[in-house]
Amino acid sequence: GDLDTFYLELDQIRRKGYDIRASSTVMGVTNMSFPIFDSNGYAVAALSCPYIERIDKLDIPSIAQCEKAFLKVAVELTRYYGGAP
Repeated sequence: GDLDTFYLELDQIRRKGYDIRASSTVMGVTNMSFPIFDSNGYAVAALSCPYIERIDKLDIPSIAQCEKAFLKVAVELTRYYGGAP
């Protein structure tokens, strides 16, 4: 059921370390969320950002580039707070 699916998704997020998925409410939006951990290994914050698909030709970073940049910042913040990424 829905609870089984929820726990399966949580396991996948836990293994990857963060989550990137299409918005379930807004078309053309991809939600990205990266946890920030403290020295006890607890998630104390999250770095989250919606990636919005553009329809014009403006040169912007790709989803993959944003993923890499946000992951880097999340790791740096985790280290700052004494956590281990």
